[in-house]
Amino acid sequence: MMKQISVFLVVLVFSFGQVLAASFSGADVDRFILTYQQLITIIDFDEEDEDDFDENGEEIDIFNLQILESELMAMLAEHPEAPSMIRAGGYRSERAFASQAAVILRAFYAHSFGQGLDQLERSLQEMSEEDRAMTTRLPIMQQIDNLRSQLADVPPADLQTIHPYLDQLQALLVSDDDAWDDDSDD
Repeated sequence: MMKQISVFLVVLVFSFGQVLAASFSGADVDRFILTYQQLITIIDFDEEDEDDFDENGEEIDIFNLQILESELMAMLAEHPEAPSMIRAGGYRSERAFASQAAVILRAFYAHSFGQGLDQLERSLQEMSEEDRAMTTRLPIMQQIDNLRSQLADVPPADLQTIHPYLDQLQALLVSDDDAWDDDSDD
């Protein structure tokens, strides 16, 4: 009986550990970065990102892995050079690249948006009670709460895995036009 319990506990701990593990490694992030750098020579992802709405006019959910993957697959399908670049990057297929890219991109977006939400939270705390109450009643605050919920679904291990690569990912994924600059002209 004790042996069965021990085996059960080992399986349970192993399973729990798998849940806490990142869905990709640092080597996977390196491979993604190198492959993406090659792909941007043929695909203007900034131009592709301008269409952030689906056919129904709904904003694309950038935290939904299936949607991210299908969007990437659609972009890759338009460029016949992409498959050879992806295979040269060490991926067995476009689907394998898109799948892993979606997870890495989601973690990067979650980190970026999380920082923005932290900044918003600090700003709310600095407001007067009256201004804070008025601001929290704005319709956009419901969208922000939804965003917070989506961010909570991103595994913390994924966020930890991309952390050493944030500067590289920022330089690669965020164009100067996308960056929010506190010194911008109003």
